[in-house]
Amino acid sequence: MKHGNPLFFLLIGISLIAPSISTHYILLGGMGLFSIIISIFERKEYDNDKILILIATLILVISLILTYFQLSSPSYSGNRLGNYILAILFTLSIIIGAYDVTHDYKLSKISRMEHVGQKMKDIIAILLLIVGIIVGLLMGIYIFNI
Repeated sequence: MKHGNPLFFLLIGISLIAPSISTHYILLGGMGLFSIIISIFERKEYDNDKILILIATLILVISLILTYFQLSSPSYSGNRLGNYILAILFTLSIIIGAYDVTHDYKLSKISRMEHVGQKMKDIIAILLLIVGIIVGLLMGIYIFNI
């Protein structure tokens, strides 16, 4: 698993976590934590991408739940639109990263389907991406009460 320089991912992680502490953007902290975990994987040269996808999904879910609780609090006075945009971007980046890993290394259940052609596997992955976008938009619509 060689995706880049571990020091670069570590610096990105620290630079994302630092502003998340002062601005209360929970998703920036989640992205920073994920970047630090990627740097550990790169430094130790771990090749188990399934664990990396699992960790990324877990961080995404926890960050989205904490962000939802933060935004649903009546006393929250921060930038809601910025949180929604970060939630959508973080979700899309995890989905695209998972698609890239599973597409390149054939680790997903989609890739193990022997009776399904590559075109259908790509369609399934794109549909999952679209579902992620729709969920993010619906979350924004629900919270904005449009």
